[in-house]
Amino acid sequence: IDGNGIITMYGLLNVILENNTPDIIVYDITQSFDLQKNDNLKYLGKLKYFYNNKEVEAIFRKVDKKETYKMYSSMYQYNSTLLQLIADNISPRQKDHKGYKPLSGCMDYEPKNDDKTIEYDPQKLDFIEQFILKCKNKPQLIFTISPYYFPSNDEIYDPVRDLCSKYNIPLLEHHNNTLFVKQKKYFKDSVHLNHEGAQKYTRIIIQQILDLLSAKHTD
Repeated sequence: IDGNGIITMYGLLNVILENNTPDIIVYDITQSFDLQKNDNLKYLGKLKYFYNNKEVEAIFRKVDKKETYKMYSSMYQYNSTLLQLIADNISPRQKDHKGYKPLSGCMDYEPKNDDKTIEYDPQKLDFIEQFILKCKNKPQLIFTISPYYFPSNDEIYDPVRDLCSKYNIPLLEHHNNTLFVKQKKYFKDSVHLNHEGAQKYTRIIIQQILDLLSAKHTD
């Protein structure tokens, strides 16, 4: 789901775990969606369909109690999207390959570097911790930080490192990986890998995950 982070994903995790327990969850941390303070109300949009889940309902109460009253209206819950939801289940508007949507082409310009310090959102950090606790026994949780065109301020991710250290969660960091930094051939734009970059990164991350699982099995 594009443009959403931990608030949405924690809700979806609870929905998934109602009927299925994956063996592994790989969660990619981003600055704006998972750490930075902004309008958290927008992250509830994709959760409206699952409001009958008690954990999702609790998220609404934490983020904005006013939304809980609006959810009594099924018209508000689906917000004129019911027909589109049905249509997408028959013939989706966006085509993908088992969830993967490749980006073609490479960046042919020099983007502006907006790297800066951020104001952390304690509510998002709390949801990251709740996500970790929900996966305490199973599934195996692995956090990643994907490559960006510009090198990142390394200290930005300290709160995530602290949580990973506290709960012994693997964190695979590639935001400053020199194989990708400033390599336009691997990027569609400054924050999205193109198909070639995604393939290269996938090979790296898969091997790291396999090594982690092998080490855990040996232990």
